[in-house]
Amino acid sequence: IKLQVELCDLLFKQNRFADCLTYIEMVKNDSYKIQETYYIRRAMELHSKILYRTGQVEESIEKAEEVIMHAKTNYHDDPKYSRFLGDYGELLFERKDYEKALSIFKECLDLSLIHISEPTRQAEISYAVFCLKKK
Repeated sequence: IKLQVELCDLLFKQNRFADCLTYIEMVKNDSYKIQETYYIRRAMELHSKILYRTGQVEESIEKAEEVIMHAKTNYHDDPKYSRFLGDYGELLFERKDYEKALSIFKECLDLSLIHISEPTRQAEISYAVFCLKKK
């Protein structure tokens, strides 16, 4: 399953969204069979990003909210989830949903502080939180 997710990441970076969606379904199916919640979430994250990149912003937001619920239910707090939250916060900020963006950025910052040794976007997030507090 890990290799399938890595392949999904690669296909996403190459803008091969249809191929990526095919592998996302495989990852989800295989992950559900063995109750592997981490890879289920990773597949959901990629799906949300594909929806955004293909102009389906509302659907992307809905999928992102599903990701957040899944992560909270399964106690996920890894660096990849933190990065996903940062991206989602940026999307909300761009859409001028400042209150929700601030909430997501704060959650992202909290997770980033847990993984301070991991490469994070702490400076960008801190700046975004600072900007939101000024409004």
